[in-house]
Amino acid sequence: MLCGWLLRAHLGPVPAAEVRLHAGGELAGPGSPHTPKGYVWPLALMIQALTSSDPRERIKIFRWLLKMQCGNGLMHESVNANNLSQCTRPWCAEALLWALLMHHLTMTLAAPPNVL
Repeated sequence: MLCGWLLRAHLGPVPAAEVRLHAGGELAGPGSPHTPKGYVWPLALMIQALTSSDPRERIKIFRWLLKMQCGNGLMHESVNANNLSQCTRPWCAEALLWALLMHHLTMTLAAPPNVL
């Protein structure tokens, strides 16, 4: 997975016990042994979308991110993959969310309409 590759590329090998991938009824993505089981990191999804060349993948992740705000309009540390109203501590990651949107728009301005 991309997030694991990024960690290995910058920090060296990542122990298998540190990599947690969660899939639920609402979303899927990487989590952490430091957050509850079944919770996904929005920041990891943002990095995945920012490094994706597939506009469909970026759109899917952006839609997930918009749903991952636990009703208060904020990005959180992690979100339950099965219940989007259950989040851990709020973060101020909105700037990265908007960077993702701008990146996606820049990448897809010349894309054929059927891709979007």
